[in-house]
Amino acid sequence: MTVVFVNAKLIVCEDGSFGIAAEVDGEVLYYRSLSLERERVERLVRLINDGEVSRLHIAEIIEDFLG
Repeated sequence: MTVVFVNAKLIVCEDGSFGIAAEVDGEVLYYRSLSLERERVERLVRLINDGEVSRLHIAEIIEDFLG
């Protein structure tokens, strides 16, 4: 079984907040309006990319970030 890791990028949302575009095996998952604090979302993007997060865990990580 091959594990495919998420590649996350910061996005700016229409309302001026920040979110993440997470690419997984050619598919892009969008998590919009996560925070108004750019640095906070940039830190999350770094953690996702450095931590080799799989598709199975990205939603949980976003939930934890929001909680």
